[in-house]
Amino acid sequence: DTALDTVGHSSYPYGSDPDDPFIEVVWWVNQELLHHGAEIALIRDLYRARQR
Repeated sequence: DTALDTVGHSSYPYGSDPDDPFIEVVWWVNQELLHHGAEIALIRDLYRARQR
């Protein structure tokens, strides 16, 4: 359990401090979701266009 409180050993973004405000973690997850969703959509569209 002590390793989870050590910076770099937690599941928080970039090994952030577990005392980060919850809204900052939510903001980071939101940005990651949007970014990776856009990448997936681009790859899907490029793959679909290649097949025509």
